[in-house]
Amino acid sequence: MLRAAAPTVEQAGAAAEVFGGPTFLWDNYPVNDYDNTAGRLLLASYAKRVAGLSDHLACIVSNPMNQAAASKVAIFGFADVTWNDRAYAPDRSWRGAMGYLASGDRRAAEALLVFGDLNHMAPTFDTQPWQPQAPHLAARVAKFHSTWDSGERQRAIAALRGYAERIAAAPEMIRAGAVEPAFVSDARPWLEATDLWGQSFLQSLEALHAHLDGDSARAMALRQSAVDLAVQAADVRVQPPDNRWNAARVKIADGVLDEFLQSTWDLIDSSARSGTH
Repeated sequence: MLRAAAPTVEQAGAAAEVFGGPTFLWDNYPVNDYDNTAGRLLLASYAKRVAGLSDHLACIVSNPMNQAAASKVAIFGFADVTWNDRAYAPDRSWRGAMGYLASGDRRAAEALLVFGDLNHMAPTFDTQPWQPQAPHLAARVAKFHSTWDSGERQRAIAALRGYAERIAAAPEMIRAGAVEPAFVSDARPWLEATDLWGQSFLQSLEALHAHLDGDSARAMALRQSAVDLAVQAADVRVQPPDNRWNAARVKIADGVLDEFLQSTWDLIDSSARSGTH
């Protein structure tokens, strides 16, 4: 058995030589039963595995989540890798997994991709994550900031609003019937939290829009509504017995969405105090 964070072909070959034949790789993904995964659903693709491992491995063993149906996103990737590791493309496999869970329904699959991005974080037993949180959302937030800083502020808001609408709409689309029911059941608290975060996101952008229009009263009212929704979202919990972290708070795009929303609220507050917009 070969256990390594990201084994190289050379390491796999050396292990096979030591043990006199192919070893098998025990991969701790997408397991979420340890403290660093508290409140998380791990929906990133199976990634960072090098081509050519199959030359020295007998098999790869996945250690999945307690949420069996939600684990299929990663397991779909495991199947792809073991079929042909040299042709494996994580993003293509990720999209295939979501299409499979959505029974081929395109809109449901797109909603799953948005939801999966919000649950992309793959922690390790250390402080450095194996996969980053919400990379697609993070890229859009970065684009927002660059456009905003260039002075095209209404354009920045309009560009990000489209993705915020996709986030807000994703839970209902996932619940609509095309997606595997067991996945919907596994993801229930995360979908509930996404409902609230999505509405907070939209209202924060509307607050920014009102702020730019000089409507301070509307901007502050929307800002407060967005804050209230975010507080509710952050308090959604995963109840036992699915995991041993007890009633942990659900984490959705943490470090990306929450930080962006806080920055919009701070900007509106600062401008209200100074009388500028």
